[in-house]
Amino acid sequence: MKLLYGIAVTSTGSVVGTRSDGLLPPLTLGSPSQPDPTLSYNDNFATIDFSWNRPFDAALGYYVRLDNAVGTTVTPANGAFGTAETESLLRSALAQGNNYFHVLPVNAQSQVGAVQSWFKVQLNTLPPTLLSSSHASQTAWFANKNPFFSWILPAGVSNERRAQFLLRARPPGHDGADDCQHDLGRRSTKYSAVWLDDGVWVFHLVSVDTRGHTTNAAAHYQVRIGVDPGTTSVFGKVTAGAAATAVVGATVTINNGLFADASTDANGNYVMPGVPAGSYT
Repeated sequence: MKLLYGIAVTSTGSVVGTRSDGLLPPLTLGSPSQPDPTLSYNDNFATIDFSWNRPFDAALGYYVRLDNAVGTTVTPANGAFGTAETESLLRSALAQGNNYFHVLPVNAQSQVGAVQSWFKVQLNTLPPTLLSSSHASQTAWFANKNPFFSWILPAGVSNERRAQFLLRARPPGHDGADDCQHDLGRRSTKYSAVWLDDGVWVFHLVSVDTRGHTTNAAAHYQVRIGVDPGTTSVFGKVTAGAAATAVVGATVTINNGLFADASTDANGNYVMPGVPAGSYT
């Protein structure tokens, strides 16, 4: 028998078994920003909020902790103390998978409770998986100008509202997918040959969860349309200033990452092998 109380506890009679007394923890712990513990939420948000009821009038405050173990015992040594019935944490405090926010009460005599409340938040940091049945290889050239793409959402269909995607001849300058088309419920899409020129195209996609959050990491799939123009190596040297001092460890990229980046060596030189013939930035 566990007796939970705020100021005092009184019991009469006998208990068969083991009896323990402790402070009443919050019974309505939840998250207004990620409210459903059965759903997985994407990681493109700034903060996560938690709130709970004041379990008893004499509550002095709470020890709180966020980690990945449901069975963690919160103590003054591993928890953070606060007096409010709310807590806001940065997205970086959460990890991929299951996260648990624990709350432990403290009474007016600074007695720390032995029973805690916890709330589970499932976080997804993974991009979707992209496939193409029409262009099965991302390095081969195809005469087919009608690319077909399908995708698998990492958190499952029930956790996602839609996908956002975009096909263009160069990757975006960031890892997200702003100004994309909105796909409402489909798990595939096909593009027409009407406007696709020969060359290298990249399909970008992010998933959108039930709260409207996208994944920070986008999925990318490259298709090469037309006759293989052959490949070559792009090479050069990065220097700085009037003295043309070699820049060591600079990153060189083509079309914002269309192909593998290169780093300059001790002399400022770089080489990028296997680049299809064409015009790039």
